[in-house]
Amino acid sequence: MLFDFMKNEDSRLKGYNQLYTHCVDCERTARTHPFNISTRARTAVESFLDAVLDINGVQVPTDYDQKQAAGLSTIVDKMQYCFANGYLDTSVSYDMNLVRSTGNDAVHSPLEKSVKKLLTTIEKVETDIVYSKNAEAEAAKVFKSLYLLVYGYAMGKKISRIAPNERREAYVRKSDNVRVAEIKGYETYDLLPIGDYEVIKPMFSFHGQPPKIKSYKCRKIEHYEGREECRYAIIRRFEKDSDGDVTQFRDLMAMDTIKKYNSRISQMPIWSEEIPTAVDCRVRFLCYLTEENTFMLNQRDEYEKFLRDYSARFPNDVLTLKLGIIEDIVEILYSLIDITDSVSIHHRNLHPTCIFITPTPKGCSVRIGNFEYSKVMDSSVAVPSDLTVGPNAFALKGARDPYAPNEIKMGAFAKGSKPDWEQVDVFAVAKIALYVLFGNASDETLAQNLEAIRENMSPEFHQIITSVIKNEYKARPTLGELLKVIRREIVLAERV
Repeated sequence: MLFDFMKNEDSRLKGYNQLYTHCVDCERTARTHPFNISTRARTAVESFLDAVLDINGVQVPTDYDQKQAAGLSTIVDKMQYCFANGYLDTSVSYDMNLVRSTGNDAVHSPLEKSVKKLLTTIEKVETDIVYSKNAEAEAAKVFKSLYLLVYGYAMGKKISRIAPNERREAYVRKSDNVRVAEIKGYETYDLLPIGDYEVIKPMFSFHGQPPKIKSYKCRKIEHYEGREECRYAIIRRFEKDSDGDVTQFRDLMAMDTIKKYNSRISQMPIWSEEIPTAVDCRVRFLCYLTEENTFMLNQRDEYEKFLRDYSARFPNDVLTLKLGIIEDIVEILYSLIDITDSVSIHHRNLHPTCIFITPTPKGCSVRIGNFEYSKVMDSSVAVPSDLTVGPNAFALKGARDPYAPNEIKMGAFAKGSKPDWEQVDVFAVAKIALYVLFGNASDETLAQNLEAIRENMSPEFHQIITSVIKNEYKARPTLGELLKVIRREIVLAERV
């Protein structure tokens, strides 16, 4: 975690455990409970001032009257005392006052304002929750000031960023009178921990413009019987009030179903868990449990590096590896369409961001996640439509999805219809296969990729991929038929 520097041997604040606890509490909740950060950070600042005074031999009395007599009854008193005696440099007054004032605003807001806010919340609780779009930015600002304040004193080094890759503005002179800010790095918010997980790397999604950070590669340290264990995860960020997004809980619902019937599923998707957030927090986080070297298939650089490393060790087996990745994807989807006689799950949103690859000594393991647009079907339930995203809502999303078939993009499914969702997943798998084989699944390279399959692979494989992509809805092969052809192709590749 970011405040672990306080435990360093050269930290002036080493051993001040109460301060460390307050700071880590702010760190863990800045994202998940952004409205609480102001009061928690204010408490941390007061604990920080107590520590500074203690280091300089000044004991803060516990009795209030004695505090007043010593001139140490409030945070302002303690600040002024530290500045007057040279315990703190006045350059930290900006960060300290920012934390203190935002905390005061939260603690001492007028009663009528609090009552009005409470009544408004009660009135909207059954219909709509209004989320503050500035809450995360404000929480990040308060947290950053707290961090810079504590770090600067503990390590005796003034800093301006919480991490080297935090965004900063570098002004570039374009003329004598005009300067333009060149912005580099990540927003402070994207570097803050998510619950108990510290962020290793924010990951951009390039679906749409401009690119947005929707995923984070993370880790957390757990202690078991005196030893440390590091757990890794890829955490996805969802906005609760995103326009037209009715998928907030679909991923968890699908995963709950999968966990319930895990003994019946031959090829498991990736395990996930939700990181709780406050009711009035506008985002939620879904945590996919991974290994340290796991990457998502849309991370082209990581995928290409993995292929190069594998090719250096097994130069004749790269095609077999790629076909194995495709086979694993189809197996997972195929194992979910007949979990029981009445329960089935269709992904309906397959694209490279959903595929998690973990390199192994002999190849890789493949998992599928991101079930936020999945169709969970249970014929034993009276109203199965309650379990899923409706066709129209899915079509709204699918219109922007390059891995969605034409019937989705054109909104061909009417509300209340019962489409064969397996065909949607089959089409997406074929596009994923092109991405895995050639690194590109765009429509512009489709003819070129299909020609490469025709020239280098079996006629059966070429025929089934072509028919999946070019055939109309319901004329495509099934997942089972596709799986058989892929397995035969693997056998042929292994003979070469």
